[in-house]
Amino acid sequence: MPAPLSSLSVKRPIRLILSDFDGTFTNHGNKVVEANVRGFTLAQQLGILIGFATGRGRLSAVQGLGEENLKLMDYNGCPGVYCNGSVVFGVSESDRIACTPVSPDLQKRLFDALKARDMLRFTVGLTEADSYCIEYNTWSLICHDSFAEAKPILLENESRFYSHCFNKVMVWQPNSTLLALRKELEQELGDAVEFTMPYADLLELCTKGNNKGCGLKQLSRHLGIPIEETLVVGDSENDISMFKQAGVSVAVADAQPEALNAAKFYTVSSDEGPLLHIIETLQQKGLCPSQWEQDRTQIKN
Repeated sequence: MPAPLSSLSVKRPIRLILSDFDGTFTNHGNKVVEANVRGFTLAQQLGILIGFATGRGRLSAVQGLGEENLKLMDYNGCPGVYCNGSVVFGVSESDRIACTPVSPDLQKRLFDALKARDMLRFTVGLTEADSYCIEYNTWSLICHDSFAEAKPILLENESRFYSHCFNKVMVWQPNSTLLALRKELEQELGDAVEFTMPYADLLELCTKGNNKGCGLKQLSRHLGIPIEETLVVGDSENDISMFKQAGVSVAVADAQPEALNAAKFYTVSSDEGPLLHIIETLQQKGLCPSQWEQDRTQIKN
């Protein structure tokens, strides 16, 4: 089990924070928690570089914040890790560090496997900017209906869906169906595909090695920030890879059990403003860059 965040004791400041979006920055009612917005802006004021690591595309995350929050946060989606690590941005939109789509060959193998099981019509392909499907139905529209994301672009011609370049593939179905599907696909494609289930009814598929942990490493290296000076917070299976890489990993109290157990620390639940709690804890412990530099200056003097 992780330790309470109050027990955090490290010898380095935290210079980079990445927060999961759904179920961490938002609550389980899929609403942005106002305290998290305050936590985001407080982090900026304290000299911390902060952004998101999410399964969403960048534009989806930005739109999900809402115009008012974006102004308060002075944020355009950069820095950030998107599509589960397949897309990584530095400090500006022109500073795209990585964009790794599923290869055409692997995507064909994956789509063929899904089509053979009559699952292609429940499948959504994701890019940094948009999402696509071949049929509108209850499952393919979940992101739009339940998470207020933009409606997927409909590609009724199946060949266009096959030929489109995606960073991540999603399949929405009942949990029992997805567990069986995941097992079968892992046997067929496990050497080439990264599998995660952030929700009981969602299976995410990326190219092997494309995950939030890899995205965090790429971003911290690009920014010149030691991985020991990074903190991440999340709630589900797709956050575990970055929990393993970050200097400090924090799970929300209501995280999936496997994610909770993979984190070093836990904070309050997603309804209670976990990001604000984290930043206030860092501030209390003097672990923010502005405090750290001030303390070092005082020691020298």
